[in-house]
Amino acid sequence: MKFNNQKYANEINFDLEKVDQLIQLGKDLNEDVLSQLLRVHFETSEVQLHEIKQWSLQNKFLYIRAGAHKMKSSCGTLGLNKLHRLCADLERYLTETSTISGATVNAFVEGILKEYQYSKSLINQFNLKLGG
Repeated sequence: MKFNNQKYANEINFDLEKVDQLIQLGKDLNEDVLSQLLRVHFETSEVQLHEIKQWSLQNKFLYIRAGAHKMKSSCGTLGLNKLHRLCADLERYLTETSTISGATVNAFVEGILKEYQYSKSLINQFNLKLGG
């Protein structure tokens, strides 16, 4: 497996159906579940991304795999499908590949960093529309 940015071109960045489910869950619980999850996601993801980037510079592939796994979970919950898939594919690459290429890992990491920034801007725009 080699990183190919085109593979992700048709992936949904921000799945509003998942967001609607979280909003409904919040209504059912009388809590702002979505805002709580977004706050935790951004707090932990910023740290996780910084660590992943540092680990990629040091070729610490086991740490990168664990970091991608953690990121994948919260991205999936929030409907950040493209970011979820990038993290899942990086984790899979680092699990299943016998000869790991540092260049491929770095390409994945750069793709994840770019998509994270884009996803963050989408969520901020969404929050503004909701008045959050």
